[in-house]
Amino acid sequence: MAFLPEVFLGPLRVGANPETMTALFSEPLLFAAHYATIAGVSHWPADIETDLEAVRSRYGAHDAVLELIETLRGQVPMALSADLARRMAEGMELHTALRKNPDTYQEVCAAGLKHFERREAIQAVLDETTASGRLVLLARLLEFSPAQTRVLNYALVYTVSPALQLFTRMFFDQRWNRALFWQTLLDLDAESLAEALSSKGRLAGSGLLHATEGIPKISEFWVELLSKTDARFEDSLLQSLSVKDSPSGAARLPTEDKEILLSLLSCRTAGINVLIHGKAAVDKQGLAQGLIQAVGGTAHTLASEVPDKDQPAAVMVAQHLLAKNPGRPVLVVEKAQTVLTRVLPEVFAFMGLADDDEDARPLDERLLAENPVPTLWLANEAKRLHRDTLARFLFHAEAMKGTRADRQKLVEDMIESLPVADRYKAELVKLEGLSTQQLVCARTLATLTAGRSRKTFARHLILAAGRSQKALARRGKDEARIPVTQYSLDYINAAGRFGPAQILKALKQRPQGSLCLYGLPGTGKTQFAEHLALELGKPILIKRASELLDKYVGESEKRIAEAFDQAEEEGAILLLDEADSFLRDRSRSSHAWEVTTVNELLQRMERFEDIFICTTNLFTQMDVAALRRFTFKLEFLPLNLEQRWAMFLNETGLRGKQIADARQSDYEERLALMRDLAPGDFATVKRQCVLLGEELTPEEWLAQLELEVQAKQRQAQDDSSRVRVS
Repeated sequence: MAFLPEVFLGPLRVGANPETMTALFSEPLLFAAHYATIAGVSHWPADIETDLEAVRSRYGAHDAVLELIETLRGQVPMALSADLARRMAEGMELHTALRKNPDTYQEVCAAGLKHFERREAIQAVLDETTASGRLVLLARLLEFSPAQTRVLNYALVYTVSPALQLFTRMFFDQRWNRALFWQTLLDLDAESLAEALSSKGRLAGSGLLHATEGIPKISEFWVELLSKTDARFEDSLLQSLSVKDSPSGAARLPTEDKEILLSLLSCRTAGINVLIHGKAAVDKQGLAQGLIQAVGGTAHTLASEVPDKDQPAAVMVAQHLLAKNPGRPVLVVEKAQTVLTRVLPEVFAFMGLADDDEDARPLDERLLAENPVPTLWLANEAKRLHRDTLARFLFHAEAMKGTRADRQKLVEDMIESLPVADRYKAELVKLEGLSTQQLVCARTLATLTAGRSRKTFARHLILAAGRSQKALARRGKDEARIPVTQYSLDYINAAGRFGPAQILKALKQRPQGSLCLYGLPGTGKTQFAEHLALELGKPILIKRASELLDKYVGESEKRIAEAFDQAEEEGAILLLDEADSFLRDRSRSSHAWEVTTVNELLQRMERFEDIFICTTNLFTQMDVAALRRFTFKLEFLPLNLEQRWAMFLNETGLRGKQIADARQSDYEERLALMRDLAPGDFATVKRQCVLLGEELTPEEWLAQLELEVQAKQRQAQDDSSRVRVS
């Protein structure tokens, strides 16, 4: 650590002050701890130096020092190094020697104070090539008062100096006039100290300080940044926004949102905060960089070395640094939820003093209210931010995954820049869904393996991209739910000529067609649709009747059209749940809008060039003409006896274990008697186990399954009764 005068200045002030000096001499250990802070820079009379030398000689041996450390262990509030223990021993000896003449110690402290005050004045004007100079620059940047700067300086030296930590903690534990101690240590009057430590002040609101046993410290990150004088201060905190190649490719914003953001980023006005939120798979960094480049700005973000806990303070400092830059700098905060925390400053309480913090502003409020440069805050989920925080953004923009056309254009632009012949570029363009990240990896491989042969480069490039596509065939996996129970097509009891496995195989060969999945609730209709999405590597768009039906004329048809358009843009499987609400038999319709809704859905089905799936529990009420439009109609039935037993063994953990014949017979009989037992019943019980954090015995599994089946039967009876009454 670079030399810092404040390491000695504070203790020397305490030693030079008659009132605090009296307190020092009243406690031998406290005096020894104080001596340890100034021993290396103080000059003693010859007779005293002789006594100190004798002590050093006495504890020169390793064993003697260990014995000394053991003796002091229970008397001091922290672990001691060998050097600090020796200095404590010297201090105890000095306390005995000067007990009758304490003025000598005070005079030595006063002389040392005069020397270091001159040195501090020199340090204060130095630039960022020294730790003291950097701290002064940081304080000026955040507009700290001289008193706040002095507190920050003390927090730095306390953090790096074990001797100062020991002395401060021992004096702090005395509970002796803490206000006077801090005023003397920091050379501040009561009013200045209160201003410096106020929870409503700029220092407290910066987030730079944190409490350790009631005393302000700064983190290791800030210690290193202030002392790492071989690099520019700004370079240690900020870096250009580096957009990582995203597997999902391009992201997009609605046109009107993009226009607003471009206008905001064109302004050089304080207080511009924009939240860009969207799913983790959406490339929000690339989107932010594109917006900033479009207005001729420069995109900056925090250096990757900044720890999460230090990011709030780092963002505040970075904003003020960028405010001094020419042009149009924009800060991009990549983890808004980490930075914008509802933390109230409590710096005044750190010193063992009291402060009324009712009017203190949370750190996130300060960051949003006082930032001097436009800032884009990126988050995966807006709801993870506090409501008051969300209300402070000027604009909220939801980033969406780019359309298939967006992603294709991004890839085509990159392919166009590759040093290969057009015929090879054409082969790459044919790889549907290829991402920029895959292309970067393929290009890197070809560069490493092809040598100087352009032909070999092209061949290896195409080979690597093709293999990557094959490996990522399930890239839509994270867009479908992961089953809570062990999933297998073998657990689908389907009636019809073509079973689930055959349908899946056909769709893999030609991913286009329409399916009508019908049957009792819980038999696995929706789960099969999601399994298709996983196996085909496609996203799945699920729409329900409640989302699409509207009481106003023409609105239902409009929403149906929008659902098909969205699925087409995303290259997604479209799943329409509760399809009987739409495809009801038109001969029974009592309103004209019911007929037009069915007609719109059928027309969109026929024009849709991807996979469309309907699920229903009420197959008999569906329009016959509509049913003819489906490529496959698959009835899902309750589990047969073999499937029930197989699922039971899996979910209870009995598979592969020995089961007594009588017990197995009992289990099988109870499973057989459960009417309409379906995979959904197993899933419900499993979710209960996960939520409660419990593992059920086989008998408890059976009891819960029986309850689920009984509940379904009562519901069916109630529904039947309502139908008869109506």
